[in-house]
Amino acid sequence: MPTRDGEAGKALAFALVGLLCFGLVLGIVAIKMGMQSRNRIRQSGGWLTGEGMATAAVWIGAVDIAGWAWFLSTRF
Repeated sequence: MPTRDGEAGKALAFALVGLLCFGLVLGIVAIKMGMQSRNRIRQSGGWLTGEGMATAAVWIGAVDIAGWAWFLSTRF
């Protein structure tokens, strides 16, 4: 029976918190964890699930970084 990869959930949580605060740092962490989790899920041969959460974490992490880059560029 497949189980969900816990790192995918953690990566998504970091990405979502990054939307509110510390987006630059948490966005990078979310992207790194999300990509590692997605690779682990793909290599598991169907034993791990959560690829959608890992992918969402990567995309939201990118939005975190872009949002904070825009915010900082408009302030200075």
